Amino acid sequence: MNKTKKILIAVIFIASIGFLFWGINFLKGLKVFSDNTLVYVDYNEAYGLTTNSPVILNGLTIGKVNNIQFISNSYRVRVELLIDENYNVPKDSKAFIYSGAFLEGKVIKIVPGNSKEYIKDKDFLIGEVDPSMTDVISAELLPLKEKIMSLVTSIDSVVSIIQNVANPEMQRNLTLTIENIKNTTLNLNKSMAHIESISQNIQENNKKINNIISNINDISDTIKNSDLNLVINNLNKDIIELQKIIDSVNTQAGTLGKLIYNDSLYNYLNSSSQNLNLLLEDLRKNPKRYINLSLISFGANSKENKNK
Repeated sequence: MNKTKKILIAVIFIASIGFLFWGINFLKGLKVFSDNTLVYVDYNEAYGLTTNSPVILNGLTIGKVNNIQFISNSYRVRVELLIDENYNVPKDSKAFIYSGAFLEGKVIKIVPGNSKEYIKDKDFLIGEVDPSMTDVISAELLPLKEKIMSLVTSIDSVVSIIQNVANPEMQRNLTLTIENIKNTTLNLNKSMAHIESISQNIQENNKKINNIISNINDISDTIKNSDLNLVINNLNKDIIELQKIIDSVNTQAGTLGKLIYNDSLYNYLNSSSQNLNLLLEDLRKNPKRYINLSLISFGANSKENKNK
């Protein structure tokens, strides 16, 4: 009984290991019980490639990395690939090492060639590295470089600050700088208070501002709806007529032109004005002369009316 139990336990243990191995490879997309073709690829370095890394063709997993070994005489790395024989891979295909998806690590991507012959067991494929791999390596080293440069800069800054603080002139400048910052802060607080006051005034007069904007909109709508073309045409006509009058005056064609440019009318008016002034002056000095004539004339007219 004890022997039978031991055998049963051993069989279950071996079966569990086999099932675990099959499950892992199944999750990787590999066919455990199918025949595989052994292919070699040589690279200058492994670029982080590991065993069991997937081999991909057109997005499908067709195999895995079986082994990685160093070739001492050529200082290169030889990678063994197990590829499912159900996939026909041309002999002139290239095997690129490139970065896979997140947490996938490095993978080998097969780029098919144009050859009509397909790979056989223990054939060699052309090994290449995806150009972005160098960018990836540079990107991985760049943060470290930046941190080192930042650390060096920080150390230099600290040393410079320590040296400058020990200088009395630097201490005075530092004191003045702090005082200026303080004054600037006070001015800034005053400016903020003014801004808050302006904002409050705007809020309090918001209704008036809205009324002003509304009135402007009404005026704009009135101008828009009015017949501006008619007004402009009438204005143009008036301007043309005014220009004609000005031209007539300039050419001395009319009375106004003669009045402006001819001295005879001016002289005549001036002479008449002088005569009128003399008459008024004589009337002021000799009023009886003009009044008696008026009374005699008035009396004669009255007698004639009575005789009639």
